[in-house]
Amino acid sequence: MDELFLWIGASTAVALFCLAQGGFWLLRGRQHRREEQLKQRIRGGQGGQALQGGKIQIRSKLGQQAAGNVAVSLRLTLQQAGSNLTLAGALGRAFALAGFMLLVFTLLFQDVLIGLGGGLLGLFVAHLIFASRRDKNVRLFEEQLATALEAMVFALRAGRSLEESLHSAAEEVEAPLAPELSRVYQETALGRPVEVALEQLRDRWPQLRALRAFVEAVGVLKRTGGNLVEVMQTMTAGLHAQALFEVRHRALTSEGRMSGRILMGLPIFALVVQALLAPEQLAQLVGTPTGQTVLMASAGLWALGAFWISRLTRPDR
Repeated sequence: MDELFLWIGASTAVALFCLAQGGFWLLRGRQHRREEQLKQRIRGGQGGQALQGGKIQIRSKLGQQAAGNVAVSLRLTLQQAGSNLTLAGALGRAFALAGFMLLVFTLLFQDVLIGLGGGLLGLFVAHLIFASRRDKNVRLFEEQLATALEAMVFALRAGRSLEESLHSAAEEVEAPLAPELSRVYQETALGRPVEVALEQLRDRWPQLRALRAFVEAVGVLKRTGGNLVEVMQTMTAGLHAQALFEVRHRALTSEGRMSGRILMGLPIFALVVQALLAPEQLAQLVGTPTGQTVLMASAGLWALGAFWISRLTRPDR
């Protein structure tokens, strides 16, 4: 009877958590769809396909191929993380870590299901490592973009071409932006149009809205004419304002992020203390099927809660 009530309580908790998650992502998906529809109306066409009376093509949503292809998405993550590994090499290391943790958990707890949970934990840790490197490089890229645009403005005012200004900007910044700008400059030196090279740069970093706006502005002005320097100055001012906003956002959410770290660390700390002070009780939790089920459900809810907290304290780009 006690096991029945325990199963009912655990199932109810999981169901309520999944219901809350589903409602949250449903509302967020509707908000994103409204934003995309508003962008399409501003751009003057369905899906941002064309401008009236011209041949200018502007995509409303970049990186669509990466979103629909898991392999391309994983390669994009590796590239943005600055890793020199191939997709096969990265997957090999991830599964090697998963296999090691599966073996350790199986031998430690003498249970195959817990071993499988350890293997999944290994895959999650490998993904977390690459994702953290990618997010760090994305932040650095966005911070360096304002400096690069300022260097390009100075070069354009000095009479240099857009291609030469890209090369000058690459010398003023560091990785990860410097190698990307150097690559664009080398591609233009080999004969590729600068707007095409910039579009490929945009597709390699689809998270950055400022980069998308810059590439679209270059594409429009190269075909219709206009003052690119004024556009870049406006974008630079916007990037500086965005940097100030992010500093303020991090200050305002510092308490929430610290609370999230404490909440994520408390279950692990309690488990370690339990293992040191009362190992026989922990053995009962790990050695019985009911305890193992509760432990696996707790680990899953802990992972979902950690993901949810990280998303709540991070603004959309």
